[in-house]
Amino acid sequence: IDPFFTPYELLELQAGLYGIKKKNRKTIEILNNVGLVDQKNSYARTLSGGMRRRLLVAKALVHSPEMLILDEPTAGVDVKLRHELWQYFSELHKNGKTILLTTHYIEEAEMLCDRVAIIDKGKVISQGTPKELTTKQGDSGITIDLSETDIDLKPHLKDFSFSYDNGRMHFTTNDPEGDLPQIINILTKIGCHIHRVETTKASLEDVFLKLTGKGINE
Repeated sequence: IDPFFTPYELLELQAGLYGIKKKNRKTIEILNNVGLVDQKNSYARTLSGGMRRRLLVAKALVHSPEMLILDEPTAGVDVKLRHELWQYFSELHKNGKTILLTTHYIEEAEMLCDRVAIIDKGKVISQGTPKELTTKQGDSGITIDLSETDIDLKPHLKDFSFSYDNGRMHFTTNDPEGDLPQIINILTKIGCHIHRVETTKASLEDVFLKLTGKGINE
């Protein structure tokens, strides 16, 4: 980013480098979409770090590319701006843009991406849709509080992995939404009284930590 150019000038210059005629340029529209239209005539050197990040994204869009490659586009920006950029990226995708995104924010990948590849030490160790990854690799669970019972529960729930202690059952499952109705149906039929049910669903971050065995920023 040339510090002595304004965002408007930088986008006009970028569009010119791509051979886009002036009548076909969408400089103001792009600046508005990335939240920089009010700074269009300010020198780039006066922009904050988050604004400069948005300006880089804007420069990449001047020629309406079919594919947009974003290398950690929201690193170092505040939470509000991050969510604004997420919304903008989602809109670009809905309008037909293919986006390749690298990120250390696992929530970002889970919210935005149709498909995710987890890379560790330069190798892809798992890939699929966020739901596929959390279903296959995640450790979700179901906790059910029962009235005290003398019924031996294991024969009735032999198809499930669970522990039972002092009226509390905990099931380990990759599909809590699918398994819960079956479990409740079985417990009800054998005369158990259910007081409370709680489900926990694995997140993509849980899967990342399980597969790599390290923290997000390591």
